[in-house]
Amino acid sequence: MNYFPFVDVTGENSANIPAVAALGIIALYATGSDGIEATASEIARFKSAGVGVVLIDQTPSLSVFAAGLADVADVEQGAGTTETAVAAILDRQAHGWQSTIYLSYENLDSMISAFTSQVDRDLVLFGVADWEWSQAQSEDLLAANPSWAYCQYGDPESNPDTLVPGTSVTLSQAQCDIDIAQASWAGQFVLTPLTPYPTPTGQSQTVYPATINFGWQPVTGAVEYHVQVAHSSDSVVDERVTTSYLHGVHLPSGSYQWRVAADQSASHLASPWSGWYSFTVS
Repeated sequence: MNYFPFVDVTGENSANIPAVAALGIIALYATGSDGIEATASEIARFKSAGVGVVLIDQTPSLSVFAAGLADVADVEQGAGTTETAVAAILDRQAHGWQSTIYLSYENLDSMISAFTSQVDRDLVLFGVADWEWSQAQSEDLLAANPSWAYCQYGDPESNPDTLVPGTSVTLSQAQCDIDIAQASWAGQFVLTPLTPYPTPTGQSQTVYPATINFGWQPVTGAVEYHVQVAHSSDSVVDERVTTSYLHGVHLPSGSYQWRVAADQSASHLASPWSGWYSFTVS
């Protein structure tokens, strides 16, 4: 895959995005005012689910970026200026570190014009934003501009129904922006996928006149199991149990489906779901 989709989101909205490994990576604003500060707990929440985290410095001084503690410097209104970005690039360059600078397309030329002869252009990449672009246009621009690490092409207003990668949450619901990156750049942030526990097997359900019993083969090392029962598209049971069965469930007449997953720990690092198993209560 040449290109890698991801989202960037402020700390006040990151809780709207589920921490699932399918995200791949997520960009969080690491510094700045309280309203955009990504907390340590949010960083840990995503990383514990196998999601890589890109940290963006949005302070006027860009000092966190200059010190190597953030991955991207935001050079926009209310964030760093082109001059502070150049100073940060030179600080990072002294250590041999690559710098990624995020800015709008209309400000790209002024950023480049601010470079001094001391700036090693081979160590500078750009994240470029224009919300009038489409994903396809962004990919074409990435192909034509090797110094561009990623393009931000949408936000909750311009792309409200676009899904956050790997989820069923929209940009509007999450209040986040959507980006497409060079896979070579994004790859440095992708974490090694978690090895999931095996999916439980041997599922069975027994329907009695008043109750239903569910059972499955235990999974070695699992500390609990997540059981879901659905009627049409509605979830009617969503429970976690420490046993390899769930007995005595009361349901009205109708057709149902159920599935189960094994949880590795209380942080719910789970196996893949089993398939849906159908049954009828008459």
